[in-house]
Amino acid sequence: MNIIFVVGSSGSGKNTLMDLAAEEFDWLSIVPREVTIIRPGEPHDHAIDQHSFLKKQNAGDYYLSWYAHHIHYGIDKHRLNLTLGPHGQHWGLINGARRAVN
Repeated sequence: MNIIFVVGSSGSGKNTLMDLAAEEFDWLSIVPREVTIIRPGEPHDHAIDQHSFLKKQNAGDYYLSWYAHHIHYGIDKHRLNLTLGPHGQHWGLINGARRAVN
């Protein structure tokens, strides 16, 4: 599994960079996130209520999850596998947060 975790401050152009890279290279795909709040300008996010998010998190349904700025973020394992393809032929771009990198 090949993941590129893109981090930077809000408004720094992470989505723009990811969109341009995914358009340029057919082996790159943007991995959607599940978040407990939808903000304008985050086109790859899918809304989920906090109760459902925590239930999925406790069940181990997320490849990666983090909490930042009073928002829960998660990369659903099933969506990740769909994005990367059945044989992992794609690299996944994830819009992340510095606090999620340990």
